[in-house]
Amino acid sequence: IRVRFTMIFIGLMAAVLLTLWAVNSFFLESFYTKQKLQLLENAYENLNAIAVDKEFLGENITEDLQSLYSNDGEQTEASRLLRLMNDKYNTTIVIQDSITGELIPLAKDALHRYILGIIDPRTETLISQDDHQVQKIYDRRSQGYYLQSWGFFDDNRTMFIMSMPLASIHDSVSISNEFLAYVGLAALVLGSALMYYATKKVVSPIRSLAALSARMSELDFEARYTGDSEDEIGVLGHSMNTLSERLKDTIGELKTA
Repeated sequence: IRVRFTMIFIGLMAAVLLTLWAVNSFFLESFYTKQKLQLLENAYENLNAIAVDKEFLGENITEDLQSLYSNDGEQTEASRLLRLMNDKYNTTIVIQDSITGELIPLAKDALHRYILGIIDPRTETLISQDDHQVQKIYDRRSQGYYLQSWGFFDDNRTMFIMSMPLASIHDSVSISNEFLAYVGLAALVLGSALMYYATKKVVSPIRSLAALSARMSELDFEARYTGDSEDEIGVLGHSMNTLSERLKDTIGELKTA
């Protein structure tokens, strides 16, 4: 029984670990991508709302982003959003005024290759709207995949591109599975040992009952179950004590008769 309990425990633990490994391997990346996709869409909606508000005031969002280069500590809502996306979510956002050509942040213009359709053939379009698209692209220089959202804001003059690396998720899944393998193996060994010794508390009363029944079969009715548990085994033990006592009395009466 101890071996059976231990094997059942090992089987259950192994099934749980294999399930976790499968979930990590086949579902974690898609879940991660959906989360990042939603993050890009939220950033687009917030920046687009700022661009529309600036257009209504006769201004442009690129003017709002000049505070990125200031050191006075005063940041606009748009510049705070760009810094948050860059610092917290490792997302690079480039915004360009299509009329003045002003580029924020100062960098080489990477938007033209998207506008002209110069993209890698392995690119997968995840969201396609009239004013913007979100694509999963392969970058040949870094040899990794990126989520990139690009297009125009509703002010019809501001172009944008938001780039978020996806390469790290592959490493994360691999590291997670490797860590799970080490921890799972240790938990399996330790848990099996604890399970084997813990079943002793269950098996010992059963062995006592087996010995008791063997002595009763030899008409030795002096044997008693001495356990004090109140579970099913305890009830069975006390019932066998009652049975032994009644058999003793009954056989005694038969001998007298």
